[in-house]
Amino acid sequence: MDLDGYHCYEGFFHQSLVSYLSLLKANPPYRVRTPVNILSDVQIPDAIHPTAFIFHAGRCGSTLLAKVLARSRANLVLSEVAAHNEVWRSLPNKEGTFNEIYRNLLLATGRKRLPSHHAHVIKFTSYNIARFERIRAIFPDVPALFLFRDPAAVLRSYKKSMPPWVGSPDLPGCCNTAEEAASAFFSIAASVTDPRFRRLDYANLTPEFLPSVLAYLRVEAASSDLRAMLAEFKWDSKSGLLPRTFDSAPKHPDVAPDQKLTAMYHRLCEQAIVDWAA
Repeated sequence: MDLDGYHCYEGFFHQSLVSYLSLLKANPPYRVRTPVNILSDVQIPDAIHPTAFIFHAGRCGSTLLAKVLARSRANLVLSEVAAHNEVWRSLPNKEGTFNEIYRNLLLATGRKRLPSHHAHVIKFTSYNIARFERIRAIFPDVPALFLFRDPAAVLRSYKKSMPPWVGSPDLPGCCNTAEEAASAFFSIAASVTDPRFRRLDYANLTPEFLPSVLAYLRVEAASSDLRAMLAEFKWDSKSGLLPRTFDSAPKHPDVAPDQKLTAMYHRLCEQAIVDWAA
């Protein structure tokens, strides 16, 4: 579907599509269907090479960060694009062919739609952290960030609204519960030794720390853009198309994580200190 010059401000790509279509009710956008194999050998001259990757454990502030970055029209921010997930299920797992198609898929969805677009940031769906090594092999030079959070708050959020992917074959190992998924994501992120990979605790995703995050992700921001980004912290990132102010008070009691998950969280915290001291 041709998105023309639409800039995605929303926290999820499917919300962007809904917003765009609602603007064009009387004049539907051009649509075309092509075989996915066309991506195995195609030139995309107007693509913006990915500037930064955002991975996360779910309910850890990644939507907030995506919306913060998207406040600047210099940043093309694509959040949890369905095609980025579906391609893993749709293609034979032949490394050479798959890698080329995957690379061109991300480049194609990252085409420059506005003259102001200079950065291309991809926020992956949480379980893609299990594919980090494969993605890194295809894009070896892109800074990657992994957001995590106190597991008690993560599990509380999951209890409020369970993500649809829990129990799906996309998850590593046997993850039939939110706690198993969080433990798997934490464990994978803790094992990454790539120098272009940093871990960030949600507690440190603050207006004060944002300039450091931008510098690491290679995202430049003019002073006016930075003000707009900082203002986004005042809003609830999950409020969808009807914005509401952010209320930090928990609406549900915490769910106590097991000792293994708590220990994994503390390990990530220690690693994050080292990451940002580099």
